[in-house]
Amino acid sequence: MRPKPAPLRAVALQAEGLLFADRKRSAGSGPRSGRQPEDRDLSLEFGRSAGSVRREIGRGTQAVIYRLPDGRIEKAFHDDVPDDLIERERRNARLAYEAGVPTWRVDGPTAVSAGRSVVGSFEAGRPLSRILRWRPHRALPLIRRMARLHAQIHATPPDTTFDKKSVSAEGALRRLRRLAPEADFDRVPQLIGASESGFCHGDLSPSNVLWDGERMLALDWARSGFGALTADAGRTAAIIFASRRIGTPAPAPMGRAYRRLLATEYMAAYCAETGRSLDEVRAWAAVFLESKATSGPDVGRRAGLVAEVVHLVQPAAAER
Repeated sequence: MRPKPAPLRAVALQAEGLLFADRKRSAGSGPRSGRQPEDRDLSLEFGRSAGSVRREIGRGTQAVIYRLPDGRIEKAFHDDVPDDLIERERRNARLAYEAGVPTWRVDGPTAVSAGRSVVGSFEAGRPLSRILRWRPHRALPLIRRMARLHAQIHATPPDTTFDKKSVSAEGALRRLRRLAPEADFDRVPQLIGASESGFCHGDLSPSNVLWDGERMLALDWARSGFGALTADAGRTAAIIFASRRIGTPAPAPMGRAYRRLLATEYMAAYCAETGRSLDEVRAWAAVFLESKATSGPDVGRRAGLVAEVVHLVQPAAAER
């Protein structure tokens, strides 16, 4: 007889146990250094005096982050980033900040930020993705807190200067039907067609959220705009489902179960906070997962994502 799978809520603790066991094994292979590298509070390092020149403190796919001598941050975008994304980061981050959304303060254009850079306040904290990976026992309260932050972003009053964001799901649905012919996608068009519109972040992943132990802040507004709110929430759920950066250093099946737990908790907390349809958010998550399930050379990973898509399109009410 096959053993029953462990309850989802036990996955985080199991992953934590494997992680600590792995650290214990590796502790004797080198000099003891107290805190692990991943435990460093980078804000302490970033907060040191930079002297009279700017200092690089981070690098991403879109920009390099510098600490300026006056303590502020400069986000210098790479040459291949379109100008409209830079302007959207500058304008929409300022609008979100003025609306009371916890985020960094973007300052007006200066000699430094007049071109392809955005300058604003330094905010202490660690990326939430790092905490979810190395501290799974803290994950559930933090992922619910992130869902409430997302709901606060969506409550931002609409502004005519927000860019319109449209998402077409027709092509994704055709590919999904070929990908998983056994699943019932008939309800999906109706669900996603009923989405309410408002201000969307566009890329609210745990990597774009800072946590300092008390405050949670949203960063990276380059893809923000006016669009379908449940699509924005579904995109975040799909990122959580698919991102290996969020998983734990545990065996792959446990990592997938851990991410499913986080995404499920996130969607439930978001819908509880906003009163929006859970089935609607799940349908959008399935649409966004389609591109990740149909790309990449890892056959096992694709099969796992397809299984998540099929799971998502089942009526949520039927599982409770």
